[in-house]
Amino acid sequence: MRRGGCGQDRVAGRQASALAFTIFLPDAICARPAIARRLWILQTFPALVFGLFTRWFRAEGLLLGWATGTLWGSWTAWSNGLKPLATIDLGGVSYGFYVGLGALILNVAVAAIATLILEWMRPDPRSSAIVRS
Repeated sequence: MRRGGCGQDRVAGRQASALAFTIFLPDAICARPAIARRLWILQTFPALVFGLFTRWFRAEGLLLGWATGTLWGSWTAWSNGLKPLATIDLGGVSYGFYVGLGALILNVAVAAIATLILEWMRPDPRSSAIVRS
């Protein structure tokens, strides 16, 4: 059985192109997409932690929270020129906040509210017409 060959050449080519990419690309171009990636990765935290370690949150609520946090955070970051900080005016006073943290708070709030609504809408399993033995 032959090892190496064409596959290793492709890996070496990818490594060389990745190295050239990081050396010659300006920092401003690399940093801006990194902000968006961090924001998106942060939005998966509630779904993973609350989905794995609690039984209270429903999957539909976590999915809705993830989508809301990701879309709002992406829109806010994009509208501010992909900067990690944004400002909000409340009562004539301007406050600065980290977009990822604001999106995370929105994510958890939407997941909790959606879970409460879904639990409220779910019929009581004891009042079902089907009787289990």
